[in-house]
Amino acid sequence: MKSRFTTPYLAVCLALVMNLQSRTEAAEPATLLKQRSMLAGDTELLVAKNGIKLTMKDKGYALVSTAPRWQLRLINLSEKIYFDTDPKKWVPREQFAASMYRSTNFRSLKTVKSEATTLQGLPAMLMHMAGDQYPQGKSLGKWQKLAVASAEYWGLKSADINPGAAEIIAKVFSMPSSGYLPLQLKGLNHKGRKLDELTLVSVSKVSCSAADFQTGKDYRPVKTEEEVAANGNRGSLLEDMTAP
Repeated sequence: MKSRFTTPYLAVCLALVMNLQSRTEAAEPATLLKQRSMLAGDTELLVAKNGIKLTMKDKGYALVSTAPRWQLRLINLSEKIYFDTDPKKWVPREQFAASMYRSTNFRSLKTVKSEATTLQGLPAMLMHMAGDQYPQGKSLGKWQKLAVASAEYWGLKSADINPGAAEIIAKVFSMPSSGYLPLQLKGLNHKGRKLDELTLVSVSKVSCSAADFQTGKDYRPVKTEEEVAANGNRGSLLEDMTAP
């Protein structure tokens, strides 16, 4: 009796099995952080050993950096364009707005002491930080009162996170450079007002593959960062930050 399982049929089955196996092997554990930033709005940060992807949902942008080069890709989600740049030389537009139009410069905070802890189940380093200090008894001006006085800053503690990738996210959120991936920052200004600059909303354990960090085939590269920053009717990142 002749078998109905012909050589071409077996070849197709074998190819499907190998493809499924390769997809399974390509999957890796990852962490999805949902955060709320005073600068970037509501964001989703996908963190894996070989890459990070920050999606700025409110603004229509994404930032991606992957191993082995850890180059930074800036993506305009609405226009479907992107620009690759050196993360070490990159200064985000949010940071321009933070230094020029805001009294609270969190990047200038200095660590006084730190301790290992957890935040929503994640291993974290809690850094107690101090901001600009003024002589006691001195009458403070308006901007000095609004300046950050102290803060508690949580960073994700993991040997799997590339330090350069962590610094990219710190720049976007205008967080202090600490070597840790920013999770949350709560502070006080010199008037005693609470500053919820960065809030960790939720943590999810997920799986991801290289495809999660790739730009779709319908996206096209552009020659300058300014082209990416122009987001159709939503204006530029700088305009977003300085809007009344």
